[in-house]
Amino acid sequence: RRLEISNFKKELVKLEDHPTIAGYPTDHYRLVTTYDAAMSIGDLRIRQGVVTTMDKWTTSAFGAVGEMMLAAGTPRTGNPTIDQLIDAETSAVKGFTLRQLTTIVTTVKDLPREARSVVKVQPTRKQSSEFLVTSAKIVNADPSLFKVPADYRKVDPDRTTPAVNLSMQPAQ
Repeated sequence: RRLEISNFKKELVKLEDHPTIAGYPTDHYRLVTTYDAAMSIGDLRIRQGVVTTMDKWTTSAFGAVGEMMLAAGTPRTGNPTIDQLIDAETSAVKGFTLRQLTTIVTTVKDLPREARSVVKVQPTRKQSSEFLVTSAKIVNADPSLFKVPADYRKVDPDRTTPAVNLSMQPAQ
């Protein structure tokens, strides 16, 4: 299988409403990304158009906590276009997200005629999800909760880890 992303576009708009969510003032952003996704499975190639609309209500009441969570960077797939898409969806909007509505609409752009009777694909598919913080507060946490053990070593995600075989046999 091979996934290709092309025709990537994004549009970010700050909207005028500023509702209070979980007791905090928010800014409302709408991020719309569009792209074509093509997947090849053997000789079969399926192309879809994808439109993702993400409404985010964020607050700056917690300082830069949202950015700190991404300080190590967003996950990397190795595909520059997919990585660009992930970056757009995770770092385009600043602040701590208190509410997020996401709608993804995929539309089949072309499916080879010989595959239409075998592959059951809806021509258009819509998925929606909502994330909502209903309660949040700032507390003074005990600093000892954030102490890193002296023997802690950061794992290099770029270094390959040798595979470990686990036995599913019962212990004797």
